[in-house]
Amino acid sequence: MKHLQPIAKIKNGGDYVSARWGRGTRTIKQQDPETIMLGDGVNTYLSPFMIKKSEAVDSRNLSSRSYPALAVRPGVTNQFDTTANPFSTVNGAGVRNASTFYINDGTALKYWNGAALVSVITGLTNATSKILEHYDVNGNRNTVFINGTEKKYSTDGTSFSDMTEAPATKLMTVDDNRLYALTGSLLQCSAIYSVTDWTTYQDATSIPIAGMQGAATALTAYNDMVIATSDKTMHILLGDKYANFKFLDPIQCGCVSDRSMIELDGKLYFMDYNKYKMFTGGFPSDISQKVKAYLENIAYTYKDKIVSGAWGRYIYVSIPYGAVSTNNLTLEYDTERDLWYPYDKGYLNFVNIGQDIYGITTAGKAEKMNTGTTDGAGAAISWYHETGVLSALPVSALRTLSNLWVIIDLPAGSTMTVGYSTTVDAADFVTLKTFSTNSAEQRVRVQVPTDKIAKCNYFRLKFAGTGPATVHFADMFETIMPR
Repeated sequence: MKHLQPIAKIKNGGDYVSARWGRGTRTIKQQDPETIMLGDGVNTYLSPFMIKKSEAVDSRNLSSRSYPALAVRPGVTNQFDTTANPFSTVNGAGVRNASTFYINDGTALKYWNGAALVSVITGLTNATSKILEHYDVNGNRNTVFINGTEKKYSTDGTSFSDMTEAPATKLMTVDDNRLYALTGSLLQCSAIYSVTDWTTYQDATSIPIAGMQGAATALTAYNDMVIATSDKTMHILLGDKYANFKFLDPIQCGCVSDRSMIELDGKLYFMDYNKYKMFTGGFPSDISQKVKAYLENIAYTYKDKIVSGAWGRYIYVSIPYGAVSTNNLTLEYDTERDLWYPYDKGYLNFVNIGQDIYGITTAGKAEKMNTGTTDGAGAAISWYHETGVLSALPVSALRTLSNLWVIIDLPAGSTMTVGYSTTVDAADFVTLKTFSTNSAEQRVRVQVPTDKIAKCNYFRLKFAGTGPATVHFADMFETIMPR
């Protein structure tokens, strides 16, 4: 009878050959440590096997602020009227002179005077509205309010006057000191430097749009062009006066929401069906492949509610996700790094005041979005990040995660858990370790128990928690197991 003999552990280059009782020599190899960054946002376009290890198959309430680390998004602080839910029906919001906040709350137009919200127009039709600015020949500022019905007003900052000649539409924009209005497939413009004159011959004019398909949906000014869209086609107007207005040939690309159009750093962004696009001339490009799963589940019955905002290098897109009638998910897009992060918050409007961005929530609050550490009235932000398949080894190989270290920042009061799953896409994560601190931890190296991750073909990790947190990176050691 042949005796079973122990085989000594030896080092073989970067691998380790470990002792094993058995007939003949069988090896266990420990791979060199792999450092994984986690800050590359979500990727729902590729399978969990194909995405980068630094990407997530799903996440909530994270941001690229501390890229390449994984970091919780900034908190929000309630602004203006800070009572529980100060606005009843948010129909529109805007800013005069980049400083004075206006909001169409139900049937009233209000502004913030520094101490309180003051109603300036009442008895409005309860309808979605738009607020924009126009300059006259002397450079005087006119703030224009429209809601798509009979209500069209402008103010010079002291009193409002009715724009009786203006078309009854909420699709308006300003370019070259003219107001432009889109009604169906007809584009109209006011006389130059006027918000009230829509009839002067060879100054104010109407320009039919040939080839428009579907219903008119959006109107904006961009790069010395006026762009009108339906949900199927885009139409670009060149020129600045009656004699040289000219439409280019239609582009087969639509926009589903006027409020989704936003310009940032010389680029125009907007929402088409299932795709968020960027336009710089030519044909718009799809930049939203990584968030395909979210955009394909928009409740398009309510597509006109989709709204975009911009701040710094970020675009924010708030959408009605799933079988809902209002916006409930906001996607943060880092335009410099091409990264997407979902927030579980819904906004109906975004406005910029000074260096800050404000979101008007579906609950009727105005929130400053770029500062703070909590989610409104002191509530901790809940977050998570679910990785794809992390192993660099062949799927056919059995492996054990022998060591897992993470470098984290965890302020006092925050918590974090690390869990694992050995399935591809099920929500069956099992907790490996929970972290909580009584004092702030900065760049602390902590070990996560890995004894539960043994003899599997692949695994995924989930990082989750409450409150501010940063995961700088993880060091992972895998061991190939014999069969």
